[in-house]
Amino acid sequence: MTDKFSKPILRNLRISLQDILKAESKSDKIPFELTLGNCSFDEDQAKFQLIVTFKGNSVEDIAKKKQKEDLEHYAKYFGLDLERKHPRYTLVGYKIKSRKLPWIITDNQKSGEYIISDDQAKKLFGKQDVDTFLKGQREAQANG
Repeated sequence: MTDKFSKPILRNLRISLQDILKAESKSDKIPFELTLGNCSFDEDQAKFQLIVTFKGNSVEDIAKKKQKEDLEHYAKYFGLDLERKHPRYTLVGYKIKSRKLPWIITDNQKSGEYIISDDQAKKLFGKQDVDTFLKGQREAQANG
């Protein structure tokens, strides 16, 4: 047999399967949303991950909720102050699997989310004691 799985074949298959799953999710037969996740394959077989959530909970909503929960946990570990307001950026999430750029921020002047490193997060949202803050202010005034 000469048929082998390839990325283009699986892309088309994914679209067809996702359409079937969407139709099933829209019916009142089941109270779940069905979504295809990652696909792994070799030339003979393909395995799609099936993600099942309760209706009204999208995969994206669940991911955002997890990122927010992780933010609250890891902010303490990295010494970040979630109450500290930056004039331009807002800290909104933490990606636990991202090593280089785990912190998620939004730009208050532009729409969109951005990812930043641990060092950048500490500079923007790090806890600062009063003496360090005042020393920085005095140096800025002396150099300005």
